[in-house]
Amino acid sequence: MTLTSPRTTPAHGIVTPLRVALSKPLAPYYLVLGSTILLTALGLVMVLSASSVESYAASGSSWAIAQRQAMWVVIGVPALLVASRLPTAWYRRLSLPFLVIALVLLVLVLVPGIGVSVNGNQNWIDIGGSIRIQPAEAANLYAAILQHEPQNVAAIAGLGGLYLEMGELDQARGMLAAVPAEKAGDPAVASLRAAIDLAEQAAKLGDPSALQQRIAQNPKDHDARFDLALIYNSMGQREEAADELLAIVQRDRKWRDDGARAQLVTFFEAWGPTDPATLYGRRRLSSLLFS
Repeated sequence: MTLTSPRTTPAHGIVTPLRVALSKPLAPYYLVLGSTILLTALGLVMVLSASSVESYAASGSSWAIAQRQAMWVVIGVPALLVASRLPTAWYRRLSLPFLVIALVLLVLVLVPGIGVSVNGNQNWIDIGGSIRIQPAEAANLYAAILQHEPQNVAAIAGLGGLYLEMGELDQARGMLAAVPAEKAGDPAVASLRAAIDLAEQAAKLGDPSALQQRIAQNPKDHDARFDLALIYNSMGQREEAADELLAIVQRDRKWRDDGARAQLVTFFEAWGPTDPATLYGRRRLSSLLFS
């Protein structure tokens, strides 16, 4: 009996090397990298196709908008390659500084002259010229950290804080619910919990102008001043919020069983110990209490 070797088909000759290539440890990394580069290239083509007429009408060149996008690709691709090579420990150490920077940028979006509106959404910061940044993209960094370390408390709290700054209260609550039970007492988690509680209180208070009118008519209307402080805090006007509560403490320390001071302490907990508004409020509170 004569044995013959199995026939090698063209498909078999393609599949075998492909299977070997995909079995390598770095294969998923290169698949994601290749897909990213391909989608970026297709995106540039689509930008050129969609914007050429508008670009020509605005600048006399059909390529102006596409060239600006290509410039960011040239900057972004090397940054992507560098970031992909960094160990996750780097991101863990930098998570808290990134959180502070992201929160500051999100507040700057609301500052007249710095934050700009694009297509009806005021979520951009104008750096100068035609360069703008969108602070909400900082959420992607925390999402990347959580993908590798789902129980990273700093990243959970950071992403929850970003959702809160963007007005996504339900999303912020969802991040708080994702905190492991054994880490519920972490300072970053406590700060997020306090900030969510304050946002929920402020959401029920309505228009601040009516409260301002009540205070103008009666400076001793502590209820209006207290509610206005909650609204100011929800709007990111932290020093103004502290000033309203400090005014109550100055006029009547026993109001609501020292409620103004207690609320101010809650603000400090939500803002964090190094926040400029916390330092400002603590300094003024101390001078009032010990004067």
